[in-house]
Amino acid sequence: MTTFPCDAVVFFPHEAWWTALWPTNQTTELHVDISTPSTRSDAEIITIDLDLDVVVIDGQVDVLDRD
Repeated sequence: MTTFPCDAVVFFPHEAWWTALWPTNQTTELHVDISTPSTRSDAEIITIDLDLDVVVIDGQVDVLDRD
């Protein structure tokens, strides 16, 4: 389970291999995780983070977790 340190809008597409997070009060403008397609039940959304993250900070794109 993941807890975010701020309010955020998170997009969990059910047929795509990524999720996107827009934090509301951090310098990160956009955080995209390469992950398995999401599944949803009444109480939860499940996706597996595949450890390749792309972030946009101050207009600059950076790839994290390449290894």
